[in-house]
Amino acid sequence: MQENIEPQKEFQSLALEPKFPNVKFANKYLVIILCIYLFSGILIELVNPLQQGKFLAYLQGSAQLLLMFLPALIFSRFSPLTFKTLFRLESKPSLLIIILSLTGIIVLSLFETSYLFLQDKLIPEFLQEIYKTTEKAIEDLYNQILGGNGFFDMMKALAIGAIIPALSEETLFRGMYQRSLEEDLKPSFAILISGLVFALVHLNPINIIPLLTIGLYLGVVAYGTKSLIIPIILHFLNNAVAVLVMYTPSLSQLDSQSYNLNIPSAILMCVISFSFLIIISIVIYRNGK
Repeated sequence: MQENIEPQKEFQSLALEPKFPNVKFANKYLVIILCIYLFSGILIELVNPLQQGKFLAYLQGSAQLLLMFLPALIFSRFSPLTFKTLFRLESKPSLLIIILSLTGIIVLSLFETSYLFLQDKLIPEFLQEIYKTTEKAIEDLYNQILGGNGFFDMMKALAIGAIIPALSEETLFRGMYQRSLEEDLKPSFAILISGLVFALVHLNPINIIPLLTIGLYLGVVAYGTKSLIIPIILHFLNNAVAVLVMYTPSLSQLDSQSYNLNIPSAILMCVISFSFLIIISIVIYRNGK
């Protein structure tokens, strides 16, 4: 009789053990990291020596590494998930799913191009002034941080505008944050939340839809491939193309020509590319189940 009581007590103690609040953990430390990071951005703008772009670029890159990437790694110690599980380092995706993921980022860039063209053309007239002012301010900021001349400036821009953001943002959003949410929420809901937060944190109202789209897509890829490496690579490629366009006259000219589209062809391109992106995302997502 005594032998039967002991296992029963052990079972009851296990049943009464509280479940780790993964969602609370994810939201708590994300808010802490983002508050520190955004506050540092305000300080950088205030103390940036003589408002020189090169110093702003170095400060921006350092802030992402020290105040986003590093804290995500440090706070991961408070999660019950192992480091490899939390940061999706346990599995190797198949070559087919990697190729499909790369195809998706190309399709996504076509969607972004056509969507931004339509947004630019169809913005209501009463919003035109504030739209153009905001667009110009954001463009000037990016040029101040990433602009320059020559090979060295281009390498610096690739490091600060592509390599560091890809590593830091994916580690935080698709690693620590989304993976923690997936423990307690449906994967689709976790992807939606992390993608939405990712888009809002960029503080770029002009590109909010493209940012949301890429945030959701990278979330799907992270879940579907069970790897953080693939989203990091895709994020890098997406940003690197934008940097290379800035530094390559022929590509800049080609990018400008994309705005010579007409509205019907842009709508068609937008619908087709978005449809293909949805199909690719569904296939990748199902691979994660």
